[in-house]
Amino acid sequence: MQSELRAAQLLADMDPTAAHQAELAFLIYNHSYYERVVLPSLSGTAVMPKAVNAHREAAAEAAYRLRRALERGGSLAHPGREQFSRDDAERMVASWRRIAQAP
Repeated sequence: MQSELRAAQLLADMDPTAAHQAELAFLIYNHSYYERVVLPSLSGTAVMPKAVNAHREAAAEAAYRLRRALERGGSLAHPGREQFSRDDAERMVASWRRIAQAP
């Protein structure tokens, strides 16, 4: 996932379409979630407060990127989300913002 994240970042920087920005937003969020929440939980390790805070920051970054993609206009569909509407994106932004602001 790390190499996918780097590749998506480069692609979004070189060709910042709404679809590339949306794809990057999901990779940012998913990478953080799996690295900081899922994998420690699966190994029986407690999710540490530092990891929770880092995940909140990643959720905020993902929400920001997806919001920017919405503002850019154009299709948000990308690999893994070939049918991704503006309404779907608005719901994701709201969800990620809630996670970012959770106590």
